[in-house]
Amino acid sequence: MAGNQFENWSEYSVGMERNGLSFTEKPWDLESSQYVGMQVKDFIPIALRESRFCPGGFAPTRSNRVHGGIIQANFIYFRVKPLEAPGEIQIARNIFVPVGIGPDGLMETNNPLERNLPPIDEYGLAIGSRVALNNLDIPGGVIDWAHFPMLDIIKPPTSENIAYVIDQIRKRTGLERFFIIRTSEHGMFMFSPELVDEARWLDICNKAAKMNHYEKDHDDVWIDERWLRWNQGNFHDELGVNTQQVCGIMRIDAVPPYKPEIPIIVAASF
Repeated sequence: MAGNQFENWSEYSVGMERNGLSFTEKPWDLESSQYVGMQVKDFIPIALRESRFCPGGFAPTRSNRVHGGIIQANFIYFRVKPLEAPGEIQIARNIFVPVGIGPDGLMETNNPLERNLPPIDEYGLAIGSRVALNNLDIPGGVIDWAHFPMLDIIKPPTSENIAYVIDQIRKRTGLERFFIIRTSEHGMFMFSPELVDEARWLDICNKAAKMNHYEKDHDDVWIDERWLRWNQGNFHDELGVNTQQVCGIMRIDAVPPYKPEIPIIVAASF
């Protein structure tokens, strides 16, 4: 399996390479078939280590700086049953766990995947879409933020449905390389290992939501739009301020009895 071979962040600009003021994104070039059948919690460390970018999908906010790869990821303990009752107003209080990514591309301390913490009642473990990028001018500092594109699909993971969502996501969003994940017998997730900037990810979400045709058929609904809304308000501090403005949440482990299945990659678009 291909991987990054380097010893120090300042010696190797993973993901993006600078040539003057132009940037070249390093796309995902690893064979997809080796990941089909893999549990998502085993794939996430690979995606974090490789730090690949969607061609044309990431615009640096500071063009005079040198971007590196992912230096921090967010794992999240989230309420599995956040649905509001009629008339109820809930405030999301998800628990964010920042995890550093070292020069070897591996997760450092506070890695929830290795700590084997006891389950928190009604809470599941997720990976956040939002990651911090390394500043190679000042190695170890954050220079920018990016997102792993992800979508919550509310249709059973049949072969016909999988083929349809791959076709529709490619046509509507322009994404070329992504995986389809079975989360249960009733639903799926789309996850792309190629990072985009926040504006591009919001554009992907908006375009994907047009797969839903409420006006035509109430059963012709594919993307969970409530999930899209939670992504833009998934954490509020004690003052009610949303300090994580946009961060998608994708469950990566089983949460019995609410979500008994471990999410597994079942297909790839490439």
